[in-house]
Amino acid sequence: MNTPAIRKLEASILAEIDEDIQALSPEPPRVERYLKLSRQMKKASPNWPVSRQPWPTVRLELSTAHVVAHQWIQGLARLLEVYFYTDPLLYPLPWHPMRVIHKWALARLMIFVAQASEAEPEEVKGLEKYRLEYGLVVWALLKEVEENVDKSHGTNTLFALQVKRKLEQVKVDMESSQEYRTRQLLSPEAMEVEWAKLRRIASEISDEWTLS
Repeated sequence: MNTPAIRKLEASILAEIDEDIQALSPEPPRVERYLKLSRQMKKASPNWPVSRQPWPTVRLELSTAHVVAHQWIQGLARLLEVYFYTDPLLYPLPWHPMRVIHKWALARLMIFVAQASEAEPEEVKGLEKYRLEYGLVVWALLKEVEENVDKSHGTNTLFALQVKRKLEQVKVDMESSQEYRTRQLLSPEAMEVEWAKLRRIASEISDEWTLS
């Protein structure tokens, strides 16, 4: 993993990412560009550590590129990779500012996906097979953000207030629907079932796109 060829590829990919970020180009072709970089890394070393650059940066940039291209499921899968596999290694403290921001982005995207699953199911076609309890997942993610935002960004910051308002809004929405029953039954055991589903989404959908 530390051969001259690997180090050369690592430097080359980081330089290409930096060039892309500096260009500030939000065009959908960025998806294919980052998928190409992912395939290059997998080909060079199938066991490239998830916390070693440029994997963390590629995953984050690819999640953004997918969302910009309205590829919601793929963007969700990439953010789930960050949530489960990258951030816990790079930022062990749950209140690290970057980790909290990434959780917030995941929670917001999960809210959108949950709404789309009812209003425009074609937008998120393929997720139905996982039978996600959206209310439970959204609530758990927002609680994680809310429990750590004071340490990460400060108690009375604009971001902290925004998080608390969103949590209250979701609470009101859930209490006016059947989702309230789901929240009442929130437990570590119930969440482990949902986390297992989310890990499957991260693995199956990400691999499907990266290796295709």
